Amino acid sequence: ACLGSVGAALAAAGALPLARAARRSARRGAAAAVGPAGRRRERQDRLRCGRWASTAVRELSKEEQDEDASKAAPPSGSGRILEVQHEGKTCVLLEWKAEKQFETIDAWLEEWKYGGESGGAGAKEAKFWRQRTLMAMQQKLQKLAFDPDGGRRGDGGVEIQLRRGEDVLVSGGGQAKLRVFGLHPEEDLSGPPLAVAFAFERPFALSSFGALHIEQLVKRPPSRAAEGEAPVESLLQKAGAALVNALAAHAVKEDKVLTVEPQSKALEDYFGKLGFRNSEAIDKFVWFMAGVPAVPGAPTIDGAISTTVGLRYVLASEQDYDRLLIAFKRSPLWLARSEEAFFTARADTAAKNVVSVRVARIETLALAKACVRRYQRAGTGGDYTAGAPLDIEVNGAMSVMRTPVAMDMLDWAETVGLRNAGEEHGQYLVLGRCTVAQRAFPMPGLTKYGIELVVDACELPLKSDPIYSVSAEVPLSLAANAAECIRLLFETMRVRAALQRNSPLWSLELVLTDGLAALTMEMPPLVEEEDEDIF
Repeated sequence: ACLGSVGAALAAAGALPLARAARRSARRGAAAAVGPAGRRRERQDRLRCGRWASTAVRELSKEEQDEDASKAAPPSGSGRILEVQHEGKTCVLLEWKAEKQFETIDAWLEEWKYGGESGGAGAKEAKFWRQRTLMAMQQKLQKLAFDPDGGRRGDGGVEIQLRRGEDVLVSGGGQAKLRVFGLHPEEDLSGPPLAVAFAFERPFALSSFGALHIEQLVKRPPSRAAEGEAPVESLLQKAGAALVNALAAHAVKEDKVLTVEPQSKALEDYFGKLGFRNSEAIDKFVWFMAGVPAVPGAPTIDGAISTTVGLRYVLASEQDYDRLLIAFKRSPLWLARSEEAFFTARADTAAKNVVSVRVARIETLALAKACVRRYQRAGTGGDYTAGAPLDIEVNGAMSVMRTPVAMDMLDWAETVGLRNAGEEHGQYLVLGRCTVAQRAFPMPGLTKYGIELVVDACELPLKSDPIYSVSAEVPLSLAANAAECIRLLFETMRVRAALQRNSPLWSLELVLTDGLAALTMEMPPLVEEEDEDIF
C-alpha cells in the first residue's frame, strides 16, 4: 500500500510539468489567434482596470454610457478646422479633445505600433524609432488619463481612483495643454486618421508671436483593405506633409508660428523640404515654418503668407553706430524724427494698461502721422503684450503730448482703456516719453524685396547719450534670410549688437527702466580675425 501511494504521488508530480506546458501552449495559441487587435483590447482593459489604479469599478448608467460613447465621435463645432486637398481628394483637419478621447487615440497608436512593416535597408531601424515615437505619444496620453483630482473615467464606463503617490507620477505637472490633430478623409471622419500630430502652444523666439510646436508627427502605416472597403494607400503617400501644411495654415489663423525641433539630420532635411527654416540668431534649435502655402485673402510674397515680424538689434556703443553708418556709402532713403509718450490711468497703480501715443515725422507737418498702441499685462512684474497700432489724428495726438487732460475730448481714450465708458473726465499719469531719430537704408542682400534697415537713435530725458539700435520689418518667410544678412553686415563692419526679441516693446522698456534695459543686455563677442602671415 505504501509503494502504491508513493507511485501515485510520483505520477501526479510528473503530470504537473506536462499540465503547465499544455497551459502555456494554449495561451500562446490564443495570443496568436487574437492578433494585434486582441492585444490592443487587453491593453485597454489593463489601462481601465488597475495598471496604475485600484480595482474599484463602478458601472455607469445608460445616459453616462451614451455620453461616453459620443466621445469617440469626431469633435463637433471647433473640432472641424479646415479642408485640404490631398492626392486629388478632400481631407479634413480635425482637432481631437485629448482629455476626452484619449482611449480612442491610444487604440490607434497601439495598432500602428505593430503594423506597417516594410523591407529595404534601414527598415528595422526605422521601425524601431517609429515604435519609440508612438510609445512617447502614448505616455503623453496616459498622463491625460488621470485628472488632478485623483480620478478618471474611461470610454468604457469605468471610474478609477489613484493610489496615494501616483498622482505625482502621472499628473501633468503644469505642462502646456496637449493638442492632438488628425488628417481624415472626408468620407471617414470617425475612423483612424491618415496622420496624427501632437502639438503644444509655447512662446516663439521672437516674443511678439506665439508658437504651435509639433512634438510628434506620425502617419498611419499601410494595411490591407477589407472586402468592400476602398483602399487608402494613395492617401497615405505624403500624408504627414499634408498634415503639416494644414497645421501651418491653421497656425496663421491663430496668429501663431508653426515650429518643430528636428532631432536628426534626416528630419532636418525632411522639414526643410516642407518649408521650415532655422536661424541661429533667432533660435539655435527650433525650426519655424517660413514657406506657408497661400490662403485666399492673405498677402503673399513668393507664394508664402507674409506674416510680418520685427527684428531689432541693440548696438553696444556709439562707435558701433558710427561704423555701421560708414558701411552704407550712400545717402539714407529717408530721415525722420518721432516723439512717443506713454500714459496710464492714475487709478492703475500696477500699470496693467499702458497706452503709447506716437507722432512720426514731426519735422514736416504735412507728412506727419500719429498712432496709438495699447500694452497690457496681468500684474506687477508680468510681461507686457503689445496690441495693434491704431491710426489717429495728428492734431489730437500733439494736443495730448502737450496736455494729457486733452484726452477727455478724444473718443479713442475709451477704446484703449484710459477712460471708462460714459466717463466724462479721467485722471491720467505720464510714465515717460522719448524722441527717436531714424535713418533708413536698403537691406543688404534683400533689396529686391524693398526691405529697409532702419537705424534708430533713442533719446531719453534722464540720459545724456542716445541708445542706438537697428530694426527691420520683414515677412516671416524671409526672417531667416534677413537675420543672416544682418549678421554678415555686423561681422564685416566689426559691429557689436544683441538681438532684442520683442521689438514692439523696446521703447516702453527703455522708458520704464530709464535706459537700463539696453545696458543690461549681454553683447556677443566679436568674431576673432585670423592674423595673416606676412612672411
